[in-house]
Amino acid sequence: MERVVALADLDPAWVQRSWNASLYEGKPMIVRVRVDGATGPGTEENALFLVTRLGDRSGSQGADGDRDGLSDEVELAIGSDPDAFDSDGDTIPDGFELYGTLTRPELADSDGDGTPDNVELDIDDVSIYSDDDGDGFLNGQEVASFNTNPNAIDSDGDGFGDDFEYFFCTEMNDPAHPDTDSDDDGQPDLFEMANGFDPHDESSHVADNDGDALPDFADYDDDSAWAAVPGHGDAVPAGPAHCVTGSIGGQNA
Repeated sequence: MERVVALADLDPAWVQRSWNASLYEGKPMIVRVRVDGATGPGTEENALFLVTRLGDRSGSQGADGDRDGLSDEVELAIGSDPDAFDSDGDTIPDGFELYGTLTRPELADSDGDGTPDNVELDIDDVSIYSDDDGDGFLNGQEVASFNTNPNAIDSDGDGFGDDFEYFFCTEMNDPAHPDTDSDDDGQPDLFEMANGFDPHDESSHVADNDGDALPDFADYDDDSAWAAVPGHGDAVPAGPAHCVTGSIGGQNA
């Protein structure tokens, strides 16, 4: 696939960064949005999974008043400012945060660890755009967005990979409180209980019609193949998966 630098009319440094991060016009991204400040395991009511696409700065993917590569509609959905090129003031344009560093454009410190994203990440270091552990999240994203281990598929060692915990909305890196799966149905007990199912009954679980362990409300394919999900295969050539958190009204995802 030919890459078209979505921020091509910025200065040369951003053009090179865009190439490093494999940005191109139309690049898809799954964005998780928590509704009304919801926390804890995801449900169909409190966790939305949206497929967004990166636009060029002329609004190729919808009106883009601040020319940051994100349509106004996407910015309103994730809680960033449709009138600000850099909503959180961390010196990284909103479009590059959502599709390049995979950090939160509405928060200067995406993982809340006290260090702003632009300090925690060297955006000119090409290694942050790699996925060394193959869990679907970029190295830099794990460091700055999730505070997870970029060298471990399962950061907290609870038996659920970081990628699946993202979709369950369970804790990705909390070894002191590991998630459990009492009935071995592939879904964490807390996730099942939040959705009204019995965590001790293998036949009682959140609907998963294709058997890939992802709940249907967070799944974009029906054949148990990750490659068919936008952001989880050949649609995004930079890695096996790209997922970022989002929010509505600035509430924590």
